[in-house]
Amino acid sequence: MSILKNISLDNMSFKINKSQLYKYGELLFFSSVILAFIDYILFDCTNFSKIIPNVFGNILTIIIYLLLLLKIITFSYYTSKEIKIIFLLTGIVILSLLCSKNFLILKLFLFIIGNKNISTKKLFNLVRKLIVFSLVITICCSFLNIIESHNILRDNSSFIRYSLGFNHPNMLSMFILQFILISLFLDYEKFNVKYMIFYLIIIFVTYFITDSRTTCMLGLGCYCIFLFIYFLKLDTGSYLDSNSNFIKESTKGKNDFIKNNLVQKTVIKKSFLFFKKIFIFFPEFLGFGSLFLGKYYNVTLSQLNNLFSGRLMYINVFLNMYGIHLFGTYVPYGSSYINSKGELVPLILDNAYANITIRFGLIILILLLIAYSLLTKKLISQKQIISLLIVSVYLVFGLMESHFIYITANFSLFFLSQVLYESNTPSNNEKIFSLLLKI
Repeated sequence: MSILKNISLDNMSFKINKSQLYKYGELLFFSSVILAFIDYILFDCTNFSKIIPNVFGNILTIIIYLLLLLKIITFSYYTSKEIKIIFLLTGIVILSLLCSKNFLILKLFLFIIGNKNISTKKLFNLVRKLIVFSLVITICCSFLNIIESHNILRDNSSFIRYSLGFNHPNMLSMFILQFILISLFLDYEKFNVKYMIFYLIIIFVTYFITDSRTTCMLGLGCYCIFLFIYFLKLDTGSYLDSNSNFIKESTKGKNDFIKNNLVQKTVIKKSFLFFKKIFIFFPEFLGFGSLFLGKYYNVTLSQLNNLFSGRLMYINVFLNMYGIHLFGTYVPYGSSYINSKGELVPLILDNAYANITIRFGLIILILLLIAYSLLTKKLISQKQIISLLIVSVYLVFGLMESHFIYITANFSLFFLSQVLYESNTPSNNEKIFSLLLKI
């Protein structure tokens, strides 16, 4: 039966069964996610952009906006408090859009507020399939010489970095990191030795092909912490449920060594309590720390700058060129500057926090960092350690890559809707569309 047969008009308002409304809303949202990945693969991170006209990217973007707006306005219910927050944030995002002339922040905002009454498991399963599909298609087209592959020689080294169809080796490693993180989130309950070996092989093969130190170290670090949590579970007989709740007592445990051990009762417990207090401010530490070090960069920070592959220097150059504005400013892509030797050097800002501040404004950065802090606090209070681990990896990832703000490159952004929405199914919700009709 079509949706039109289930809609009745009564005093200019639409009435529809909520469960069916959620079903159609979920379909619209998943369709927009699929199109966003297609747009990202074809025009932002691979060499398909060299053979496909940009007009198709513009068409895809318009369709994505329409699908998200349709889902938000007509297929979701909101509390009056949520609607007020959405309208306030909409005004801020529009101001940033007008100043930056960049629609990326609007797309991110629509995805976050559109993630209402959406199954996280279904969404992340879809994202993982899209990541695998993107990797397979891009790499195959590279081997078939349909698209170009960049082989880059790392500075002061004879090591060749392969992009395999992506516009940079870091893009390839970023997609693989996403696959590992989302798989750890989805497959925890069936995690075993085969999975351990499989993901470890992927990490080392990725490093051998791309020589991408940041993403591979993040992947390896996350993997090691994940194993610690997993083996702690085995030794204590506790478990993580489908919501990744941490250390719940189970009668299935046979080994009481760690459970009764003084180390677990004191060090682990106290460390976790201390971690809870300070980690809430981890996003602000990374975000404002990046800006501070970049703003006041000088020769005394050269060693730290080398550790970050010159990123502090580039932050300093960008800040001197464009400054910091409340709602951002227009920054053309493909910028360049003249260095101290008089050479024209490409200007690349591979720090998401500085990039967000300069392009979209200090207000947007503050809101994003506060949202991540509230999310961190919520995940800690709910003891969702696996989700917290993934969010932490992406926050560190933002230090080294500007694509942190792309929903297709950072699926932890979907978690931010948990901060906005208290519950997926509150009883007193109404549609924004109905509210607009009343106005």
